[in-house]
Amino acid sequence: MIKDIGLRIHKIHLVLDKDILKFILLSLPLFNVAYFNEVDSVRKIYRLLMLIVIAILFAPDIGEGLRKFKYMYLSILLLVSFPVLVTGVNGGDIKATINNAISIIAVIAVYTYGSKNWGKFIIAQYYLFEFFIYLNLLSEILFPGGLWVEEASGYTKNWLLGYYNTHTIYFIPALLMAYLYYRIQHNHRPVYMTIAILISAFKLDSGGVKGTLLIMMITFVFFKRYWKMFNYFSYWLLQVVFLIVVVFLSNSNFFGEVVEKLFQKKLSFYARVDVWNSAIRYILQSPVWGYGVEDTAQVQEKLGWATHAHNLILQLLYQGGLLYLLLFICLIALAGAKIYKLRKTEIAQVMSIAFLGWAVDTITEPYITPFLVGMFVLAYDCNGINAVCGDKATGMHRIKI
Repeated sequence: MIKDIGLRIHKIHLVLDKDILKFILLSLPLFNVAYFNEVDSVRKIYRLLMLIVIAILFAPDIGEGLRKFKYMYLSILLLVSFPVLVTGVNGGDIKATINNAISIIAVIAVYTYGSKNWGKFIIAQYYLFEFFIYLNLLSEILFPGGLWVEEASGYTKNWLLGYYNTHTIYFIPALLMAYLYYRIQHNHRPVYMTIAILISAFKLDSGGVKGTLLIMMITFVFFKRYWKMFNYFSYWLLQVVFLIVVVFLSNSNFFGEVVEKLFQKKLSFYARVDVWNSAIRYILQSPVWGYGVEDTAQVQEKLGWATHAHNLILQLLYQGGLLYLLLFICLIALAGAKIYKLRKTEIAQVMSIAFLGWAVDTITEPYITPFLVGMFVLAYDCNGINAVCGDKATGMHRIKI
């Protein structure tokens, strides 16, 4: 059986391991980036491919997957199923809710399958993230005013990966994969992708995106080894601290001015305060079940100009009440328990920094997206990934490309 697929062009020797190629083909449908959703035929093809991936990987592998990721599987399935139920009962946007659930389940199916060979799977994921990061940067350079216009809102600052302040949903997992790839291949290729991400972030000119990446970089360089204070759980506590700040200091002009100076969010902080106050008011009216996933008109009827609650905890409470929040906390705890066992290793520390990026970014922009949820799967098998990428890893054959 042919182990490698090779191509020689003059002096360039391209070798792509067949398992890596398989992971690339299986993972490609997961990259249903925002621009693809604007093309109806592409959107339908990607949705069909996702269902095929689930059928191929998830159904046959459910037994083995349940043995290895039993509690993680259950928690994620409940997390994506609960909003479908609440949305259906409340007459919300059931189509969007189901589509999001399918996307998350597809990622979980592929990541679980990839856990059989984390090394080659991580390489495949890195190649795909690298391709889309560079392609997105190219779209920013060629179309500085925006690649497409969102029909519902009229927003123009949209590029391949989506609206300008949403790119972190790809940047954060891409940076994690870049680090893991570096630990496997020991070359500087991920450095170039990291530079591309930073250039892209500054071209986007989103205070939230730049602030999130800056905090991740500072923590990685200076604080990651001080794990007693800077760790997975303390990073997630930032969300709780900020929620307390919102409740007790939301009307403080001084606090607003400080936030504006730190995040360069002139006036937008005060606009978010109004959204947070409105969200809290409606959450208190339905604290257990929430309102489900609503369309833009339904949300703006309650929250004013905003299309969401502009905070992860408030968004969870708004859409699914305390039950939805508890399901998400279960995921945090399950992944955290695995990371905590390896808290002194650099692999666990860097994984934690990826979650720090998620926690910081969602202080003002609530995202529960497929690749971010996929990081829980990586963290849940932190020990397996550490065996491949950690300091004591035996290493693997380096793939030339």
